[in-house]
Amino acid sequence: MQLKNSDRHQSFKAEIQALLKSDNPDAYSILTYIQRCLNQFNLSQRYHPNDIFHDAYLRAIDGLQAGKKIENCLAWIRGTALNIIREYHRDAQKSHLVEPNSAWLETALQSAQGNFITEIEIQEDLENVLRALEAMNPEDFKIIRLKYVEGMSWKQISKLLFEQGEELQTEETLRQRASRAKKKLRGNFHFFKECT
Repeated sequence: MQLKNSDRHQSFKAEIQALLKSDNPDAYSILTYIQRCLNQFNLSQRYHPNDIFHDAYLRAIDGLQAGKKIENCLAWIRGTALNIIREYHRDAQKSHLVEPNSAWLETALQSAQGNFITEIEIQEDLENVLRALEAMNPEDFKIIRLKYVEGMSWKQISKLLFEQGEELQTEETLRQRASRAKKKLRGNFHFFKECT
């Protein structure tokens, strides 16, 4: 037996009313589910679960009027609510409207107040980096310069070093040498930093 649109609408409305009764455990679960989804997409400060539920309900009504069949009211509301939240999240990302809540912003500003790096500290760090670079083995320095300053691939570095008369080295060997060189560089930097 086919139900008319108005009958489907009334049937759906009755299921929603039954779903939202205070003694129905699904009423609590659907709203907590929506809240979890809002939290997951960082939208809980902008939307309330009831708003999302209401939007899902309105979409159901529109769908029923267009002839859509909704077999399982709870499942349909959950799925539609998640889709609505995804849409809101996409819209917020597109328009950059995801606003940090004021408590988060306040905390970030307070913690940042004591963490500003002064120009003197930057200058000291640069001097320590230069000292650490000067203390490096020239061969290691060359590999670091070619890879991270010149932007060459390991294959290109291997070929260049071979052309310059060095023994042919595999890419893996060069990676390991660079890794050890960076470790030494960090150690030297921290040593010089502690000395100043």
